[in-house]
Amino acid sequence: WVLPRRGMYVLTAAFVNGFVAVPAARHPLPLRCSPVQALRPGSIKEATLQQGKRPYGEESRRYRRTIYRHEDWLRHRSETRLLRNLQGTFTSGVVRSLLSEVIAVTLVALLVIVWNAALFGYDSLGTTTTQPGLFGEEVPAFLRAQLPVSIFTLSSPALGLLLVFRTNTSYQRWLEARQAWGRIVSHCRNIMRQATLWIEEDEAEDVADPDAARRSLEELRLCVWAFPRSLWAHLSDPAKEPRFAQEVRERFPSDASAALLLGSSHRPLRALSLLSAAMDRLPIDEKKKVEMDKSCILLGDACETCERIFANPVPLVYTRHTARFLSAWLLLLPLGLWEGFGSSWNHLALLPAATVVSIFLFGIEELAVQLEEPFSILPLEALCEEVAVAADAMLEGRASARAPLVEAGRRATPPAQRGGVGPAMLLHAEDAGATLLAAALSATQQQERYFFAGGLCASLSHALATPIDVVKTKQQTRPEFRDLSLLDGLRRVAQADGPAALLTGVAPTVVGYGLEGACKFGVYEALKPASAPLLASLGLGADQSAAAGPVAAAVVAGGLASLVLAPAEATRIRMVSEPSYASLGLLGAASRLYEAEGAAGLLQGVPATCAKQLPYTATKQVTFDALVDAAARAAPSPPSWAA
Repeated sequence: WVLPRRGMYVLTAAFVNGFVAVPAARHPLPLRCSPVQALRPGSIKEATLQQGKRPYGEESRRYRRTIYRHEDWLRHRSETRLLRNLQGTFTSGVVRSLLSEVIAVTLVALLVIVWNAALFGYDSLGTTTTQPGLFGEEVPAFLRAQLPVSIFTLSSPALGLLLVFRTNTSYQRWLEARQAWGRIVSHCRNIMRQATLWIEEDEAEDVADPDAARRSLEELRLCVWAFPRSLWAHLSDPAKEPRFAQEVRERFPSDASAALLLGSSHRPLRALSLLSAAMDRLPIDEKKKVEMDKSCILLGDACETCERIFANPVPLVYTRHTARFLSAWLLLLPLGLWEGFGSSWNHLALLPAATVVSIFLFGIEELAVQLEEPFSILPLEALCEEVAVAADAMLEGRASARAPLVEAGRRATPPAQRGGVGPAMLLHAEDAGATLLAAALSATQQQERYFFAGGLCASLSHALATPIDVVKTKQQTRPEFRDLSLLDGLRRVAQADGPAALLTGVAPTVVGYGLEGACKFGVYEALKPASAPLLASLGLGADQSAAAGPVAAAVVAGGLASLVLAPAEATRIRMVSEPSYASLGLLGAASRLYEAEGAAGLLQGVPATCAKQLPYTATKQVTFDALVDAAARAAPSPPSWAA
């Protein structure tokens, strides 16, 4: 073991019971090193050690209910995490569950290699000569198992967007479910905390029998435990039903009371009704009961959220189309990559390349499927146990809960004056740019949907208009097109270069306007909340800041959008105007343009684009917001019965 110690390295060779033995006098710092890492309870490693095999697929989901502690976070961000994750690639449960799909892609790659070798020749082992195919050299070229790689280049942005939206939607479902259970834990604790404090406050005056108050709190604690546990059973595998029934019978005071919960057709609502009834029987002031009942209302809302997520998957038409698109794309990928691996012996390098690509792309879709139903991978049992432990602790400590921390006649020590930068100081800081950037990054975490929506809509709308852009560019660069109408121009391009020429430059259009739309809408929505406070901190009046803030945000968003659009637009224009660029594809054309003219060639359209986009973006974004606000204010209020 080599242990870093203040810049030096200490080589320790003595091991006692599997741990590093270090003299305490020479090494006063605690060294937590062990050849065998401690296993987290309920982890996949612990299950592998106990069962003798690594669980995967549906069996592994119950071992993914991770709750991190301090040691887990240290390991999570350790310096060797990347190497450790790579080492576990082929033993990963996600990868092993994709075995049939990956084998199918690998077999297609092998079939492509064997087919082309059998028909068009192959390289003999140990020689540099190419042997002819089984049918000689007169085999038609159309029989070669090969597709142009441009097909995959053009379709990869659409596939990427589908996979991103698929995984984001699944993660949002997981996050919403975890937040719902966080509210359940929080409000269950609140109910128990309020009850233990308020019942003791009224006990001296209104409660003559202390045992009655104790029994009421015991009943409330039981109901606080029953609601999350019933919801857990409601969302879990039916095979856990006997275990849930046994726990209810053990905790409830009688079989009749247990049957009241177990015999219900909707146990979470029955448990919530029992909780409300137990709260109503507490000897507490009615106003305080109303405050406690607010938590019950929020518990019902969280229950509905969980039921909605559990009962309604992502629309199947979206899931199936993404799976079909991905499967067809990967199964046909070896046909597009075959020529690119011509430098390897008989194109055999195609096999590992196709295998690795299929593992990671199929893995993205598998992650979305695993996250789509979050309740079987969330640590719901641990959360229910947290509620029970908190309720027990509050009930046991209620006698001293209201005891004053400072005795009468003694003054508490005032806290020391602490320096720091508060919100007011941040608003008046000299570095306004840093403040704006920090606010934008914070808002971006909440408004990422605007980036995705803006990028998708802009890329699709401009991709559909690609034929019009082709004619427009030719009218600007070629004299024979200048006097033609749009329809005549479309007809001339299709007759001269084929219908496919109308889609020249669609790849830079999709990429460029996708990034442009993401910046234009996403950055605007991210900067809009911070722009008015920033202008106010610079000395502008409140009304002027509120009016100029969205305009400033739109100008910044338009400038960034113009900057990211210019290289793609320059590449598109060059692909349309010069035939030598059209066959290179997006990356090839951009690389040649950069080699020929440098960065100036890619960015030469920034001034003209900004001159058009800045006033257009500012007017469009601000006008749209103003019209939406006006329509919302003018909309009639719903009738009282609709509420």
